[in-house]
Amino acid sequence: MAELYYFKDAGRGEAIRSLFFRSLRCRLALALSGIEFKEKSVNSSDWPAMKVKGLEDLSLPFGQLPLLKINGMNIVESTSILRYLSRKCPSPPRLIS
Repeated sequence: MAELYYFKDAGRGEAIRSLFFRSLRCRLALALSGIEFKEKSVNSSDWPAMKVKGLEDLSLPFGQLPLLKINGMNIVESTSILRYLSRKCPSPPRLIS
């Protein structure tokens, strides 16, 4: 089963809202692709420790969220996640070219 990690806290500021929207796009794409996934929201207070650990053990390649763990791969960046899902499950129509 795939796991999608994203920030739980919407917080203040446009940048944070933008990050929340990016994880929403990934959740929607997973649902449309019919892939079962588990949502793992990350609190802002837990993020610094998770980021350090992820960078050390390479489970969080660039120290960024959202992160999709699927088929033994760790994919970060919402556009990369959407591109992977679009190619993996091309029906419905591609989500991104």
